[in-house]
Amino acid sequence: MDAGRLSTAEMQMIAKETNFSETSFVCSSEERNGGFDVRIFTPDTEVPFAGHPTLGTAWVIREKLLDPETKQVRLNLKIGQIPVDFESDELLWMTQAKPTVGVSVDRDTVGEVLSLKTGDFLESWPSRIYDTGLPTLIVPVADLEALKRSKVSEAAYERLIEEHGKLLIMPICPGGYESRQTFAARVFCHCYGVVEDSATGSANGCLAAYLANEGVMGASSVAVVVGQGYEIGRPSSLYLDARKEGEDVIVKVGGKTRIVGEGVFEV
Repeated sequence: MDAGRLSTAEMQMIAKETNFSETSFVCSSEERNGGFDVRIFTPDTEVPFAGHPTLGTAWVIREKLLDPETKQVRLNLKIGQIPVDFESDELLWMTQAKPTVGVSVDRDTVGEVLSLKTGDFLESWPSRIYDTGLPTLIVPVADLEALKRSKVSEAAYERLIEEHGKLLIMPICPGGYESRQTFAARVFCHCYGVVEDSATGSANGCLAAYLANEGVMGASSVAVVVGQGYEIGRPSSLYLDARKEGEDVIVKVGGKTRIVGEGVFEV
């Protein structure tokens, strides 16, 4: 909070010191153009958007700066203004930016990146790049066993981003880690200084857009729960809602938020 006095270099130093997947900085204590100015950093760099800190930061802004009964908080991020709606005191939903659809990536290339074989992939589901703020390569694999075996080859990953730019890599499979989950997923973020993330709202927004746009579930609207973070001992559940309206896909990602610690930085 009250981060408007910090320089970019100081924000990056704090993000590196916390070493969380992302650290967010609230740079305005009042609304500007209907939203609060927020910047988000990984340990290595600033990013234009990230889902996990968007939900958490909106929750903290409501608790610290607004009426606790406020039903919507808007964040002014690098990518633009993102609205966050409060379904309850814990469950929040963000409406992500309009997704863009990128190219598909052949299975041989994806197999090299994730150290998987041709038979490890879902036959009729393409591996394709989607972007709702951070470009993400969605990789459908056959089952949970293949998902758990996924391991990024640094050399192959470097070749991939040389061709397509910075990408999150998101292998997914039908069926979750728990019965209430529709999909299981992992997200690798090496190019942003995060080897594997526990709950990635940006990538899951891309997944929601993928599911609605590609029609792989037999419908142009989806409402699913995704399990992520289990391989790194940080199990998470993310709520996805997407629907296709003409050529556009409306994407919402939800999650539950709570305070687990508070402190003060002396800068």
